Amino acid sequence: MQPLRYRLAKNLLMSRRLLNRMGRKRLTGSFRTLLFHDLPQEQLPAFDRLVQHVMAADGFITPAEAESILAGSHDPLNRRVPVLLTFDDGFASQARAAREILDRYAIKAVFFLCPGLMNVPVERQREAITRYIFDGESETSLPGSMRLLSWSEAKSLLAAGHTIGSHTVFHRRLCGLGAEELQREIVGSGELLEKRLGISVRWFAYPFGNIESIDPSSYELIRSRYEFSCSGIRGLNSNQTHPLALLRDCMDPMSPLEYQEFILLGGLDFFYRNRARRLHLMAKNADEIH
Repeated sequence: MQPLRYRLAKNLLMSRRLLNRMGRKRLTGSFRTLLFHDLPQEQLPAFDRLVQHVMAADGFITPAEAESILAGSHDPLNRRVPVLLTFDDGFASQARAAREILDRYAIKAVFFLCPGLMNVPVERQREAITRYIFDGESETSLPGSMRLLSWSEAKSLLAAGHTIGSHTVFHRRLCGLGAEELQREIVGSGELLEKRLGISVRWFAYPFGNIESIDPSSYELIRSRYEFSCSGIRGLNSNQTHPLALLRDCMDPMSPLEYQEFILLGGLDFFYRNRARRLHLMAKNADEIH
């Protein structure tokens, strides 16, 4: 049976549309960022439908356009709330989705990789994925085809015009780590990616993405190393959003289209507003320290 929120998706969407019509106009220079993880083969048709829906409704922006919006120098006036696509953890399935779907529509995305995990031999990756990405979840529950991007696949993403960002070295929860571990996971991950791929790494996304997985000490290092940092906290980004406190909506491609549109219209933003404020405050305080 579908979750209750999916069964109520049509009613939720109708209510959200009504509230949006009654509310104020959108902020000038705003965009929504969607977050995806593993995309198994059987989910690709649903992911393709979602991509087509967004293209028809509001359209996509590139990472460079998102950077311009955050700097206050770009506003896609012909779009309501365009979407930036991001992918976490560096699963090989994401490279397939990029080749088969994103490249077909000339969509550019940000892929956040964990270079330490990418160096794990394929035969040991299920164990590493279980321990680090799924925080100890039973290995037997993972899809048999799940593996991580190879370095050659990461280079192919770059060659196709996508952006590579850091997701720490080993996908460790930053909150509570010691100073040396934080240095290695935050700063060291960017250095490893730059050395291996020959690029400048300016984007970062901290693992697990919730407000409990980040702290001021982590933010000081993020601020010293990166220009843009993403969370997993839902909400709308605009030229008023701190570039180190970017909000993202995790999206399940298999959810009903009505529920997906409900999220795209900001239906869940209210429930994350306080967490978004706390994230912004941490980023702002890191600015003051530097």
